[in-house]
Amino acid sequence: MDVSKLEIRWVEKSDYSSWLDIYRTYAEHYEFKLTPKGIVVTWSWLMDEHHPLKGLCCVFDNKIVGLAHYREIPSSLEGKTMGFLDDLIVHKKFRRNGIAERLLKKLQSVCQDSGWITVWWVTKEDNYEARKVYDKVARKTDWALYEMDIG
Repeated sequence: MDVSKLEIRWVEKSDYSSWLDIYRTYAEHYEFKLTPKGIVVTWSWLMDEHHPLKGLCCVFDNKIVGLAHYREIPSSLEGKTMGFLDDLIVHKKFRRNGIAERLLKKLQSVCQDSGWITVWWVTKEDNYEARKVYDKVARKTDWALYEMDIG
């Protein structure tokens, strides 16, 4: 693959089908069942310039092969803004070509330009392939993640 043909950019309206394909792959990886309503809402958030959820993508031959959803969050202890990476995926056929690193580098640039102090994300403990990448660009913290069901 000619990596010079990879383009990192914002998700655009015309990307819907390609976005949905890779987003479904992401959900399947985490054994999460997407719903039609959830898909519509998430897409509408990404297309709303005033919504905090944003989308970066890596495109090859007009198809999204890598995706990163992120958002701004406040840090109450510091009184500053930071970022949170919600979703990151690279299509299996395109892995080991530096796409995840390029998406994370672009996110780092966005954070710097926005004056954010850091960006956080979580992944499953057994997501070894992704963690190899994360270990190159970030440090693993000692925070434990908890989830409380509502309702």
